[in-house]
Amino acid sequence: MHTSTPEMKRCPFCAEEIKADAKKCRHCGEFLSPELRQLQHQTQHRPPNPGVAAVLSVFLPGLGHIYLGQFGIGLALMFITPLGYLFFIVPGLLLHIFAIYSAYRDASVTGQLQQAQGTKSKSTL
Repeated sequence: MHTSTPEMKRCPFCAEEIKADAKKCRHCGEFLSPELRQLQHQTQHRPPNPGVAAVLSVFLPGLGHIYLGQFGIGLALMFITPLGYLFFIVPGLLLHIFAIYSAYRDASVTGQLQQAQGTKSKSTL
């Protein structure tokens, strides 16, 4: 078994040898300081903003869904809504309103789920 040198230490997460002054493990990618881990957790788990999703869909139907990671429905709305406008104004308008509402609703639900999961994981620490 190889022991760590003074310039090296073992990562507390994966036990691989890393530099003693490392801020992040090059093997497992974990941040070594609690402050950096907390910052990473906060930025990674930020819930989507329903307002942003809705505004994106106002400008381009389906873009709000793509913002949420729902690529299938986003692309479908991008192609179907203009066809609705092309053939008949009312179906296009209805599809556009649906895209805005659906993006807003899905972002709200996703944010609530992420908040509930974050609360649950914090209570188990």
